Amino acid sequence: LQDAETALASLQPVTYVYKADPADPQVGFIAEDVPALVATNDRSSLSPMDIVAVAVKVIQEQRRQLDAQQARQAELESRVAQLEQLLLSLTRQPQR
Repeated sequence: LQDAETALASLQPVTYVYKADPADPQVGFIAEDVPALVATNDRSSLSPMDIVAVAVKVIQEQRRQLDAQQARQAELESRVAQLEQLLLSLTRQPQR
């Protein structure tokens, strides 16, 4: 997973145009600048399926982290509600 995150973070999209059609800008990557994990063996191009696999792995991990954070948030919200109820009940008790 660490390799996938590092590879994805190091990808630097660029905008370029072909000499034959300078009015049609393209977006992509410079093959020599991409990590070996997503490049072809000769580093002359990128491996689209490897890029997809790396992106999916990172997205899955982010989804797992998001789910855990949402569960923790729900737990904390429940505890806050309980504490608010306790505080409310204590403030309604007669003073001694």
